Formats: sequence, structure tokens, C-alpha cells
Amino acid sequence: MEKDDEMKSKLTVIALKAVKHNKIIKRKLLNILSISSIITILGVIADRDSTKPNMLMRFVEFFVIIGIIFSIISIIYFTSTFIHKNIQRA
Repeated sequence: MEKDDEMKSKLTVIALKAVKHNKIIKRKLLNILSISSIITILGVIADRDSTKPNMLMRFVEFFVIIGIIFSIISIIYFTSTFIHKNIQRA
């Protein structure tokens, strides 16, 4: 009986840590998405295209650019934090 209670408490602690970790990751991803959106909006404003593509093409370009910038920033950020944590452990 005691082993079951101990196991349940350990699982509860692990679950709470996972929820906390997920919230941290979600916040980091939302921050990266916000940064990439701001960069994309500034880029669209600064773009001086003389051609006028249709609205669908503009939205497609906008979201593709957000995706590309989000991917680049995410790769750089998470790779650098991974390397930093491994250097601290060594």
C-alpha cells in the first residue's frame, strides 16, 4: 500500500513538472512567433513592390515569411540553449 502511494506521489510530481515545462516552452514559442510576426510586418511595410499581386498571394507570402523567420529563430534559439546547457554541465 505504501509503495502505491509513493508511486502515485512520484507520478504526480513528474506530471506537475511536465505541465510547468510545457508552459515554459509554450511561452518561448509564442515569444518567438511574436518576434517573427513583428519582423515580417516591418518587412512588408518596408517592401516597395511595384507589382500588385492579388490578396491571396499576399496572405500566402505573409504567412510563408512568418514561418521561415519563425523556423530560423527557433533553430538558432533552441540550438544555442542546448549548447549552453551542455557546456554548463561539463
